[in-house]
Amino acid sequence: MQILIILISYLLGTILFGEIVTQVLTHHSASELGTSGNPGMANVMAHLGIVPGVIVLLGDVGKCLLAALLSAHFLGDQGLLLGGLAATIGHDFPFWRHFKGGKGVATTCILIFMYAPLYGLFSLIMGLITVIITQYLSLGGIVIPLLMIPYAFYQNVSDGIVMIIFTLLMIYKFMPQLKLIPSHQAEKTDLIGAIKRKRRK
Repeated sequence: MQILIILISYLLGTILFGEIVTQVLTHHSASELGTSGNPGMANVMAHLGIVPGVIVLLGDVGKCLLAALLSAHFLGDQGLLLGGLAATIGHDFPFWRHFKGGKGVATTCILIFMYAPLYGLFSLIMGLITVIITQYLSLGGIVIPLLMIPYAFYQNVSDGIVMIIFTLLMIYKFMPQLKLIPSHQAEKTDLIGAIKRKRRK
């Protein structure tokens, strides 16, 4: 039963809403969006607009939510993290797309918030602050699960191990960008500047 539920959670994760939305709007694959070809919310929003990006975000959050709740129902408390992890792995490495998926930021964030709402919110805020200060989305994405590790280990060892896996997944998916940071070649995202520009329009 456990293996079946985890497999279902993985398959739910492989539903890439970024790919679906891009195909519907452009009749092209998300792999053709920008230079990254990432089927995630950020890339879709950057090239297709806010509304398509929000749709992708809601879809990615929804599938992880469903996977986590399904796993928690059948596997107990530990199932929440395991189902969310399986869905995130499915999002990051979908079998039907040659295991090339998104970065799993949205799925990781919703799972962390479900797991520990108060501490999770703190981690999300710290991730956002990291992006605002450094202008690197990669660092913000990594900070979020990283800060959850001590809390997860305080709950139990298995939770801590799962949170380490979330962090390692995030590091792996952002590795190309991380390698460019020392040479100042990594793409920056000025959130404050973007908000100011929107308000001027």
